[in-house]
Amino acid sequence: MKRLFSKKMMIAALACASVLAAMPISASAMSNKSTAGIESPAKTNMEWIQKGGKWYCKIDGEYVKGWLLHEKYWYYFDKEGVLAVDTTITIDGKKYSFDSMGACTNIKHSKNNLHLDI
Repeated sequence: MKRLFSKKMMIAALACASVLAAMPISASAMSNKSTAGIESPAKTNMEWIQKGGKWYCKIDGEYVKGWLLHEKYWYYFDKEGVLAVDTTITIDGKKYSFDSMGACTNIKHSKNNLHLDI
């Protein structure tokens, strides 16, 4: 299972790197205390990093903490910058579930707001 997860994450990281090489990525970040999305600059350098079996993301050289909208999926990084993977956690009194790639599975995907899909 870990090997399959690692393989999937490596493929995702390579896909991200390929996209970055072709064009800059736009991402939205969101504070876990607010429902309003914050738009990042149009030209953003994004880097996915794996350390000790945990995944992190840097945008313009800074570790992401809190919510990140990347492409059409929401991801959550804790206060240490670690990506939530294969878990359900409570954030501001609401439960959010994350799949093996770190994407939140119970959010209706919209650009600026989080809506639980329950």
